Amino acid sequence: MKLLKSLIKTGLRTLFPLSFKIFAESLILVFHGVIKEDFVDYRIQSNQIKVKEFERIIKFLFKHYKFISLDELEFNLKKNIAQKGNCVLTFDDGYQNIFSVVEPILSEYSIPFSVFVNTGYINSDMRLPSYYAKVALLNTEKKQFYLTNFSEKFDIKGEDSRHYYLDRILEKMKSLRFNELNLVLRDLKNLIPEERWAELNNLFKSEQLLTWDEIIQLSKKGAIIGSHGHEHCILHQFKNED
Repeated sequence: MKLLKSLIKTGLRTLFPLSFKIFAESLILVFHGVIKEDFVDYRIQSNQIKVKEFERIIKFLFKHYKFISLDELEFNLKKNIAQKGNCVLTFDDGYQNIFSVVEPILSEYSIPFSVFVNTGYINSDMRLPSYYAKVALLNTEKKQFYLTNFSEKFDIKGEDSRHYYLDRILEKMKSLRFNELNLVLRDLKNLIPEERWAELNNLFKSEQLLTWDEIIQLSKKGAIIGSHGHEHCILHQFKNED
């Protein structure tokens, strides 16, 4: 418990992109992305943390925990091997900066880690659905519009209404099937001109996802690659027959 309190004091309490679980006295940390540059818009980049903060966390953990892989944790649990003092690192969503920023840092410490990727978006030049919703709602100049699978008319009257509608869209997207979600994404992309999308995508390079080549290289360097679903669906929203 003292270690956890110290961990919180290092700044984890304020890091939304990171969560942790205590499982059989092992600490399992869940990150998303890590960036070197300053935030452009944290509302869009909320899954990222700064590299200096990430390094500070790793250095602290390295002093107080033994890093083990997810496979080793599973093996230890099956064999009833004591877990106290172990730490497991995982990364969700498969951001490209796991390859360019995270892996070089962890390799210096010989720290094992796991990456969970969405196979439907790899090598597709696509980004996560939430990215398109955030960028579209926070940057569109259209004041009124409709979205497929939403019964209401969206009426943007200021920043508060942008955030209100964004929250509604993100929550609704969790329950949509893939074909329904694609229709919403089509409408969201139409809220901003194509050339403006190119500018915004370049501005938010932090939201790029891994390619298959990068995933293969991570695997060869020892990272465990797991599935985070095909299209990042929130599976608990669906019934078994779906």
